[in-house]
Amino acid sequence: ILFAYNSGRIENSEVEYHDTREIFENGRVLNYTGSPRALFEQQNQKLCYEFLRKPIVEKAPLSVALICEIHGILT
Repeated sequence: ILFAYNSGRIENSEVEYHDTREIFENGRVLNYTGSPRALFEQQNQKLCYEFLRKPIVEKAPLSVALICEIHGILT
């Protein structure tokens, strides 16, 4: 959560730590008045985290295909 929050803050200061935490823990954010795009970016970070858990545990080698899949999830 902290990594996603800090990564998101580099490009967008509208999303607060609480918002990022809500996305990761509940899949939604209440009472947010900022840009919806910022929330989608944080949601994509969550999806990427969930996707990468298995390859990291399995110590899968880094490949062009894996990088392209990660890029697709993030964007």
